[in-house]
Amino acid sequence: MSDTVFPRMSSIWEQGTLNGASFQKAMSGAPCPCTVSLDSTNGSRAIQVSTDGGINFFTPVYSVNIPSMLNVTIAAPVTTVLFTGQAGDTWTVV
Repeated sequence: MSDTVFPRMSSIWEQGTLNGASFQKAMSGAPCPCTVSLDSTNGSRAIQVSTDGGINFFTPVYSVNIPSMLNVTIAAPVTTVLFTGQAGDTWTVV
């Protein structure tokens, strides 16, 4: 049996800027696995994911090694990502 090798995405799939406190991003067509990031210094910042079309969200474990950025690696299909921060924060899916 051999290890599964996932293709590595080296370019940005989608990115944007929050216009308010939160934004839901549909993940249809997103690469899997992918890395989802939120560049924010807001104290209530969060990245949450949904597998049921955005009805229920859960908070995955994410890296906080960079104080102004949250990073989540998603290795299974999700339908929606909810970014929470403040207007002007940027999000990225790679």
